Amino acid sequence: MPGHDYKCDNSRAEERALWVRMRGGDADARRLLIESIIPWAHNIVNRVAARFYRPGLDREDLLHVAVLVIVRCLKTFDPDKGRLSTWVEMPIRNGVRRNITEQSSVVRR
Repeated sequence: MPGHDYKCDNSRAEERALWVRMRGGDADARRLLIESIIPWAHNIVNRVAARFYRPGLDREDLLHVAVLVIVRCLKTFDPDKGRLSTWVEMPIRNGVRRNITEQSSVVRR
C-alpha cells in the first residue's frame, strides 16, 4: 500500500528459509518470523485504532491481538503465495476492529 513507512526486516528469501526451518520444528525460526513482523503490525494497529478511536482504547491490547493473529496465521502461511506481511494484513485489521467493537459494546458499571 502506498504511504507505508515500515519495512519488514527479512527479504523474501530469508522469510522462506525461516518458514522452512519453522515447518521443521525450529522454535527460533518461528520467533524470528513473529518478531520481524511486529513493527509492521504495530503500524497497522495504530492506523486502525486512529480510525476507530474511542476513549479508553488501549493500543497495547490491540497490539497483543495483532500478535495472536500473526501466530494463528503462521499455521497457514505459504511463502510461495506471497509475503507474510501480505498474508496477515487483513486478519490483523479484522481482529483489531473486532476487538475495538467488543470493547465498546461492554456495559461498564
